[in-house]
Amino acid sequence: MNLEYAFNKTVAKAKNISRTRPKSVKSEVYDELQDLMPDEHLPYLMAQGGEHFVFGFDDPKHPDLIYKINVPETLPVVKAQLSGNPERLEKAKEEMKRMINKKREQLAEMRQYFGAEAVPAQQYMVREVPVSKKLVEVLLKDPEGQVEEIESVPALVVVQRRVDMPSDWTISLNGFYPESPKSALAFTKDRVGETIEAGNEILLGGMMSELDRESQLRWVVKMYPELDTVAWRAERDPEFKAKLEDLAYRLVEFTQDTNIPLELAGRDNMVMTKGPKGWTVKLMDVLPMDRYSMNDFKRILAKLSVGGKLNGNEAGVALNILNTIRMVNAIALIADIPERFKVIGLERVTTETWCKEFEQLFKD
Repeated sequence: MNLEYAFNKTVAKAKNISRTRPKSVKSEVYDELQDLMPDEHLPYLMAQGGEHFVFGFDDPKHPDLIYKINVPETLPVVKAQLSGNPERLEKAKEEMKRMINKKREQLAEMRQYFGAEAVPAQQYMVREVPVSKKLVEVLLKDPEGQVEEIESVPALVVVQRRVDMPSDWTISLNGFYPESPKSALAFTKDRVGETIEAGNEILLGGMMSELDRESQLRWVVKMYPELDTVAWRAERDPEFKAKLEDLAYRLVEFTQDTNIPLELAGRDNMVMTKGPKGWTVKLMDVLPMDRYSMNDFKRILAKLSVGGKLNGNEAGVALNILNTIRMVNAIALIADIPERFKVIGLERVTTETWCKEFEQLFKD
């Protein structure tokens, strides 16, 4: 399906379909996007994640296609286009193409570790998509001056096929940042600071916790309440446990070998679902964090180890990678395998230091 056609406002009008605004999307963004959409084969906004606007299409020929517009990778091109500098715009486009090649290589690497059946097929491309002055103003936190009227921009688009999963037999293996005031932990009656400190001792660094496995599991599930169902199922379903063990080994091996952190925070980014052939793993949206790696995290550790302070970007990198390390090791703990993903020097940074550095990220 041609994306220019899908977002072309000149197509004939079709019957409007009433839809509600996804909770993940701010009303001002949703309203502006609705004005930019055509009516025929209506692209409807399904969600807004950490990086993507996710669209489905009311098109009988392509009912299972999902288009994701990558916002972080597109915004530099938007800024370059607004600058009026053709050379800067061309460089931004080339950087986007370079990033696409990198993503393709990383996906191929993921398939080697997790299997082609676990990693959904997806296509990366650069496509012109409609925008408006107001939408750009909302998305750009540092617009570099006044935003002029703008109709369209080259965007990094990911095309996937929708994977329908039976809700009764699908278990998510994700955990949201426990430091966030929006995390599931923050809405429990547990003492958040104490829980994060215990969880960090169990899941990070040299694994120095002297607690037995059952006690460790209790703390980890308090830290990541989203994993409670995973732990419950692993205790009662041998087939699920066996598949979880295999996944845990692969997660540790992949992260240790490649230095690539995976996005394990988003809901249903990684799931296990049961079908006629038993339990299978689906890495629905566990895409590598492209703009940084474990090497960046090690530099952050070195900075904190000598009393340095992180800027906003460094704090964001640290939070995401720290969450990946904890989640990989939490799944390994639940699966009851001995392997862990270890980072030298991680145990030297205290929980108090991490929490103070992350405060800046959640002020809004």
